[in-house]
Amino acid sequence: MKRINLFSVQLFSGLLLLLTLALPQFVQAQAPVLGTYPNTTVMAGAQTTVTPSAAPTNTASIVAYTNTNYDGVFHVNPTSGVVTVTNALQVGTYPVTVKAFDAGGSLTATATFS
Repeated sequence: MKRINLFSVQLFSGLLLLLTLALPQFVQAQAPVLGTYPNTTVMAGAQTTVTPSAAPTNTASIVAYTNTNYDGVFHVNPTSGVVTVTNALQVGTYPVTVKAFDAGGSLTATATFS
């Protein structure tokens, strides 16, 4: 997907402005990039953080989620990519998906851990 930036060109003759043009500049949007997340263990009722191998890039927003049987809470720091897991009550293995979106929302990246 391409993003359009506008820039202006002005044509002068001495101090007299003859023409102003707003011209489009097409910029190729870059897909978000996520690091890898290690699998982790958390005790019931506790909290933990999961740190990726690299901070996300080209990311406007980021979320983390798992299946609907899990009642805990995930928070993802959009700058570092660190996932904080709180209120982990259910015992079990839950695959967690971290999904990042570009500014237009059309390009995404995903990473998973359990």
